Amino acid sequence: MDNFTIMKIKKFFQKMREEIALQLSSTLDQKTGIAQLQRVMVHSLLVMAFVTASFFSANATKHIITAQNFNFNPSTLDNVHIGDTIRWNWVNGNHTTTSVTIPVGAATWDWPLNDTSLFFEYVPTVSGVYDYHCMHHFNLGMTGTFTVLSSSGITNSTSQNELAVFPNPCFDNLTVQFANGNSSLKVLKIYNNMGKLLLEIPFEYTAGENQRIFNIPELVGRGFIYLEFIDDTKNAYTRKVFRL
Repeated sequence: MDNFTIMKIKKFFQKMREEIALQLSSTLDQKTGIAQLQRVMVHSLLVMAFVTASFFSANATKHIITAQNFNFNPSTLDNVHIGDTIRWNWVNGNHTTTSVTIPVGAATWDWPLNDTSLFFEYVPTVSGVYDYHCMHHFNLGMTGTFTVLSSSGITNSTSQNELAVFPNPCFDNLTVQFANGNSSLKVLKIYNNMGKLLLEIPFEYTAGENQRIFNIPELVGRGFIYLEFIDDTKNAYTRKVFRL
């Protein structure tokens, strides 16, 4: 997606926000107005979902792995990003692609690769190292691995279930939930979609605290951003957010 298209999307979302605000101010006290406002908001959410999905599709990479002669080729991928597609293509034999060790929060998979099941595709949503093998031939060395990076190049080493940010997409405010009762968040780093560090600020989040509302600074801009939270034990929690 080129910069001109991105700018058009941003202008569209800005206009949508203004339209919703106008509806809120002029018709909130009227039954018909409330119904009309509900229709506008539903339509807006549907459009936002479509545009977000289109953006992911336009910027994702498809990585091809072949299964043949008791080997996955290539057996190692080091430059996979969240939202990319991993595709295994069958060439010969009777094989599977089966997850073995994957990051916490990632979806497992187990799929046959043979003359009636010619391919399988997997889209990673969690950064980290993914190990897989063929159920029939792993003892012959038919194994593989791929490493999924965030746009900033940071691989998560912490549980995806410990920290959540929502809503996503969002406007200016995010709710941050942190479920680890033994550590505290200390620093927040914000990166743009190209991995450039935009801002580093203190983010005091006391151990055991349930959730907090976070206002995204205006200077960060809009579009896809990466939030990297660092706790007091130097663990990193990276989340990808689309700011409208």
